[in-house]
Amino acid sequence: MKVNSFKKVALQNLEHSQFAINLHAICTEANIEKVNALLPALKTCIDKEEQALNLPRGKEFITEIRQLDAARDESYRALQFTVRAARHRRATDVQAAADEVEKVMRRYPELAAQSNNKETSGIRNLADDLNSAKYKPLVTKIGAKADLDQLVADNEAFAAMFLKHYSATPPSKEFDLKRLRAATDEAVNAVVLRMQSLADLLPDTVGLADLITRYNKMVADSHLTLALRKAANKKKPGTGDGEKPKDKKGKKGKNEKPDTGGIGQEPSEKGILIDGVRKTVVKATIMKYVDDKHFLALQFDAAGKEMLCVYFVAEGNKRVNDMTRESDVYWVVSYDKDGSCVFFTTNVGKDQKCKAGTLLYDIDMESGRYRVDVTTAQVGKSNGKTGDGNAHTFAVRIDGTAEVKK
Repeated sequence: MKVNSFKKVALQNLEHSQFAINLHAICTEANIEKVNALLPALKTCIDKEEQALNLPRGKEFITEIRQLDAARDESYRALQFTVRAARHRRATDVQAAADEVEKVMRRYPELAAQSNNKETSGIRNLADDLNSAKYKPLVTKIGAKADLDQLVADNEAFAAMFLKHYSATPPSKEFDLKRLRAATDEAVNAVVLRMQSLADLLPDTVGLADLITRYNKMVADSHLTLALRKAANKKKPGTGDGEKPKDKKGKKGKNEKPDTGGIGQEPSEKGILIDGVRKTVVKATIMKYVDDKHFLALQFDAAGKEMLCVYFVAEGNKRVNDMTRESDVYWVVSYDKDGSCVFFTTNVGKDQKCKAGTLLYDIDMESGRYRVDVTTAQVGKSNGKTGDGNAHTFAVRIDGTAEVKK
């Protein structure tokens, strides 16, 4: 009788643990005295490895941390948008209040682009400033209190999760999974060696033949698992010698482009161009701004550090707006990158209009369906108080369904 060999290093953590558990189980059922003597040590290793596997580990929080970070970034940008738009309201007292609030926000530039700890601290300090006796009435006047409160709540939720991430990380070598796996391997190898010794010296031991047969079946199943995994990885494009995927025309090596609803094509068809650079929308969100005003945020990256926003009112739907003239129909188009406003143009203010361009939007607050058309818009070098002070061009022809946040 021969006990087949098997290198357990290729097993994933849960597979490795289960392999040891299964060995302990079949040995217990075989009830061979000379094997039983080694089982307590094996069980101790199994228990320690399982305990380490069941511990909350830092990586488990990464997804939630990223989600909470994205949420507070979004709240920070919503506050920015509210303050920025308030600076262009017709009421002079609201404009003045927005100017003062924006001065405070400039003390903490590009918060959404900062490191986690710096952003957390920056938002707390910003909130303390804006909630002070001097600035709190101004925040309320421009309608930004709800945005500020939401930012504070999202920031504290992120800070709490980040702290949990620290405390949940195993603090000592007691839960070093690599070390525990090595200890389990030693215990498994001791049992397997004892089985082989008995097969060589006492082959007639009751139950030994069945035990070795069952163990060899475990080894064969594990070999099969690893072989199938290796084959699956080879079939993935770019990871091995598997055949390249075919497009609909049957040509190898030319992957079909994903259906993005026309986003990313030339604006003469569908898509977005800003300063001649094609942009791809990865997320679209509709949110309330103030009163009956809302905005559609078209994100060009998952973190929301680059986006085009269209502010709108329902009664402005399906109208072609001349972006070079003041009008009674409310609209705003802004483009932000890395936490800073690149350009901002709106229907009011002599310095806030475009040099050229038309805008049409059709946005449904219930279903989230939207359509935005901007033709050959040009922003001047000094577009009022907001923007980077450079000339810009942009064109939009896009439609889709956005997430509606009420």
